[in-house]
Amino acid sequence: MAKTRREFLTETAVGLAAAAAAASGAGAAAPEAQDPSQQQPAGAPPAFGTGPGVGPQVSVNTFTEAEKLVQIELTKPQLEMAASSWRGNLASVYERRTGPHKLDLPPSVAPYSSWNPVLPGRKAGPERDQFIRSKSDPGPLPKNEDEIAFAPVTRLSRWVETRQITSERLTQIYLKRLEQFNPKLRCVITLTKDLALAQAKQAEEQRKAEERAAAQKRAADERQRQADAQESSERQADLQRSLAAEERAKVARSGAALASWESQIAAKITRAWLRPPTARAGIECVLNVTQVPGGEVTQVSIGECNGDQAVRESIEAAVYRASPLPPPPDPALFDRNLKINFKPD
Repeated sequence: MAKTRREFLTETAVGLAAAAAAASGAGAAAPEAQDPSQQQPAGAPPAFGTGPGVGPQVSVNTFTEAEKLVQIELTKPQLEMAASSWRGNLASVYERRTGPHKLDLPPSVAPYSSWNPVLPGRKAGPERDQFIRSKSDPGPLPKNEDEIAFAPVTRLSRWVETRQITSERLTQIYLKRLEQFNPKLRCVITLTKDLALAQAKQAEEQRKAEERAAAQKRAADERQRQADAQESSERQADLQRSLAAEERAKVARSGAALASWESQIAAKITRAWLRPPTARAGIECVLNVTQVPGGEVTQVSIGECNGDQAVRESIEAAVYRASPLPPPPDPALFDRNLKINFKPD
């Protein structure tokens, strides 16, 4: 038959009282010897109610005397049940403290196992503990010290961070309130005023040191940035000067090479020109010539020219006869559209 919670607690209390009574009369009964082969390792508790009997012999009279200590009354069946089951049920707990299996468990010893509700392969909670302050604006520092004292830590920390109040002044405010209200509230055991002020001073010095270090780092970073910027600017200027020098040299080379190439084209056209009878001395004409890669002439037009129509037609025919035109000394100089000053004389 299942026991009620009240019955269980009653029997347990009686058992503990009986243990006290049995301990006081230990001379009346000697402990029962156990077979060494049946003994368990020190500190190994058996399942409740299944272990061998341990401890002094108890009887109904033992529990009758124990009733006087705990101020309860049991029926005769309850007394008989307690006397017959105590050595197997509760004596194991008593035995681990005083019996042959006594085991010293100092507070530093961790439990033999731990219970973790997280399923295998699952993670619970954050990857690592992280303290994140609120980003709310604390507002200006109140002038009334009572308002400062009742402000939350989120605002106090921001005021200290923005140097609206120092750690030393904040500590002095709270020390003053402790001294003021402790006679009435009795909320202080030992007021370590000097220690608090020393720690506040140390915190303030540490904050100033961190600010100086941060300012020095910013200054060093700024100097490094300026040095890097200057170095980059100098490299850029050197590159620009180098590119400009190369461009001037290229232009100079290109100008001379272009003039030489145009001179070769004009000479070939001159050799191919058949001078008409109407051509007078000192002929000067501007030729607009279109060519394709390879020098083949595709189109010719005569611009300004001091010769007559026969001279113009003869010069145009000479350009086609001179095709293909001489290639440029540098392929980069090639141009489809050429303007050539034709001066045969």
